[in-house]
Amino acid sequence: MPNLIVGLLLAICITTGAFARDVEGQGDCRGAFLIWYACESDGTYFDDGNNCIELAMGISDSSSTSTTTTNLYNDCNNAYSYMGYDDVQTYCQMAEDGDHSEWYDRLSYLGYGSMCNFGGEMPYHIKFGDTNATSVDDLLYAAFDELYYSGDQTSVRCYNGDEYTEQLFLTVCDCGDRMEDLSTWYEPCPINITPQGSPNPDMIGTCYLGSDGQTTLLCVPFEEVFNEDGCSYCWCEGTHGDVVGDDWISNPSSAGALYASAFEFIDLNSNRAEQSRWGTTAYGCSTNETTSWACNSGYYYNDDNDCSACPPHESGKQTSPYANDSGTDACYIPAGTYSDASGTYEYTEDCTYN
Repeated sequence: MPNLIVGLLLAICITTGAFARDVEGQGDCRGAFLIWYACESDGTYFDDGNNCIELAMGISDSSSTSTTTTNLYNDCNNAYSYMGYDDVQTYCQMAEDGDHSEWYDRLSYLGYGSMCNFGGEMPYHIKFGDTNATSVDDLLYAAFDELYYSGDQTSVRCYNGDEYTEQLFLTVCDCGDRMEDLSTWYEPCPINITPQGSPNPDMIGTCYLGSDGQTTLLCVPFEEVFNEDGCSYCWCEGTHGDVVGDDWISNPSSAGALYASAFEFIDLNSNRAEQSRWGTTAYGCSTNETTSWACNSGYYYNDDNDCSACPPHESGKQTSPYANDSGTDACYIPAGTYSDASGTYEYTEDCTYN
């Protein structure tokens, strides 16, 4: 039976991307989180008692004597013991009937929210833990998972408490290489914004959470995320509504064809958010990329983003404007003097094909 349970848990953990990465927290809060995710796919998981050791082994894919397994077991066991069998069953059923983002709300509803109250620390589901060499990559995975799975991306806080000074929100800066390296503009986000020995958090401004190479995450104070253009504190090349265009590039798969990208910057706290590359509502800035097509000199534009050579002329000088997006009317014979078998003649102005 234990092998069957471990196999079940491995399947649950591995197929739920957020779960496998979210388990590196600490304390009773992590235990409650582990219980929720075990029950999310199997609401009867704890029906026959405390299965924390099977859960810990399934997650760590390790022996019962490993440090990782022991830590996971202790946290799960502590939370289970604190909540008691009956409330664990209720919590477990809530997990099966609920979704990823409801775990803390349900825990709080049952009267156990204090298990996750860390004052000015990063919340459990983002922080991962501050003792055993927490990696930036792990923290980013957790933050991105929270954005992807949360029912409301604009409600994801970087720190737990409800005080004004703790209301820093997870913020997306998704302008690619069209923004500054924000690690040079902002201080790294601390694990804890509560001074040692003090219950009151420090007032901190925007801080740098990390980047996956494409998208940067910041933690931004309440006043800024609600009242400022996200593209400004993301230091993108433009502010909301600005458009930056690239130069024309030859399309190697189509003779004479040119294309150019244009990037419009969009504040994600605006009604244009759905048109951005980020594609959903969050705080921060992203871009809407559009591609334009045109033709090189000597070619005219077809409707299918393709180009054709201008119709031939015995002078061999037929051409068209660079980066034109017109049909055959774009082609012309330049003004000048020409000769053929019938004699010499002059075009006093460009002669357009028709």
